[in-house]
Amino acid sequence: MDHVFIYVRPFSLESKNSSIAEISCVRTNGQVGQTTKRNVIAAFSTKIDDEYSFKNAVTNIKKNVVGDSDKFVVVTYLSDYVHTLVRNECRKIEVEELFLGRSWIDVAQLAWPLVSNGMIESRTIEVLSKHFGIKLLDKEDTADICTAIVGVYGYMMRRYKTALAGEEVIRDIGGETLDSIRKMVGF
Repeated sequence: MDHVFIYVRPFSLESKNSSIAEISCVRTNGQVGQTTKRNVIAAFSTKIDDEYSFKNAVTNIKKNVVGDSDKFVVVTYLSDYVHTLVRNECRKIEVEELFLGRSWIDVAQLAWPLVSNGMIESRTIEVLSKHFGIKLLDKEDTADICTAIVGVYGYMMRRYKTALAGEEVIRDIGGETLDSIRKMVGF
């Protein structure tokens, strides 16, 4: 399953009703782990000046980034905010919502275990990027943030995959050990 990463920058951070000033989107193949240029299928980034330029951005994303793919998941940072902005903008110009009916994954939400275990102090994209050694060149540029989201998500998924594989091995070993103890004590 492919991943479509998206990030938007609003004109104002004060309201979810703000208009989108800039939008970036990257589609990668479904490989988990560090994403390289060869994993990128398509990318798009543009500044939004008016409803017409947003409508063009939606068309470009649907045609050139998503294409005819039906198997993808949307990944972002601060998904509630980004999803609301995208939905509101699409409604304003009366076009079908981008990624309608898709599941949205939020890298900030995936970072809770890192915060609760004291590995990082917050779930901001700057802190997550620093933790995983990803260069975030300009925290005001949606293309740079989208690139950071791709990297952070890749590292997080690789760690989760490793943890799950380790858990399975421990369970298998533990299960065998528990069975032998049960047999010894007569269970």
